[in-house]
Amino acid sequence: MKYIITENRLDDIVDKYITAKFNNLKVVDESNKFVERNVWVKSNGEASIFTTKRKYDETIVDVFVEDIFFNSISDMFSIGYEEIQEHLIRWFENHMNIKVEVIQIFDNVDIA
Repeated sequence: MKYIITENRLDDIVDKYITAKFNNLKVVDESNKFVERNVWVKSNGEASIFTTKRKYDETIVDVFVEDIFFNSISDMFSIGYEEIQEHLIRWFENHMNIKVEVIQIFDNVDIA
C-alpha cells in the first residue's frame, strides 16, 4: 500500500521512524583514553551503529550506521542517499546532541 506524504510531514515521519528503529538497540560504551566510543547493538549482539569522538579533538565525531538501516529508510520512504544523510544527521543532532557532517555506512559482514 502506498501513501502520499506531503513534504512538510516527511521530516517528522522519518524522524519518528528512525527513533523507533534505534529504540530497540542497546548502547555499549567501548571508550578508552583516546576515544569516546559507543556501539549500538541489536538483541543478537551484532553492531548496528558506532559513534566515535576523539578526546584530543572533540569537534571530530564519526558516526557509522549499518547499511541495512540505510536500505530500510530508502525502501520505506523512497528517498535517496543524500536525503537519508540529511535525516540521519538531523536526527543525531536533535536526539543525541551529536554534530556530524556525514554518516558513514558499514556492512556488518565486514565486522569481526
